[in-house]
Amino acid sequence: MAGVEREWERIEAFVLRRGLGPLPGGAEEEAITALEERLGTTFPVDLRDSYLRHDGGPVPIATHGGRLAVVELLPLSAIGAEYAFLVEESFGALAGWIPVEAQPDGSHLAVGKDGQVAVAEAGCEPDDVDHPSWAAWLSWVADGLDAPTG
Repeated sequence: MAGVEREWERIEAFVLRRGLGPLPGGAEEEAITALEERLGTTFPVDLRDSYLRHDGGPVPIATHGGRLAVVELLPLSAIGAEYAFLVEESFGALAGWIPVEAQPDGSHLAVGKDGQVAVAEAGCEPDDVDHPSWAAWLSWVADGLDAPTG
């Protein structure tokens, strides 16, 4: 929890400094457990800890050139439907990957069984792992927000 907590504190401080509004509260442990049972998979510890702190919501990220974009993390209530879509579109290849963000083109930011984070394009298994863990993804987000802009 320490890594996830530290990175969320950095992101929350940025949100507060910029007046971007509050992030959603955390999910209940029971709701996470129920979703895991429904999906037939287990959340990696850092993803579970993250959802206990914030149940989805908008997360600012720095883009190339220092502009801000927003990644809309899925609340637990939306993950089940996105998971079904991911598994169906990939003909089962993405079973076990937990979608945490969905794009209109059908791609998803997803967390794998081993905790790795990757972008799953519509109907395809991820080609490359973008981050070794959810905590590492949060750290990447926080580092980008802390970086000076030109």
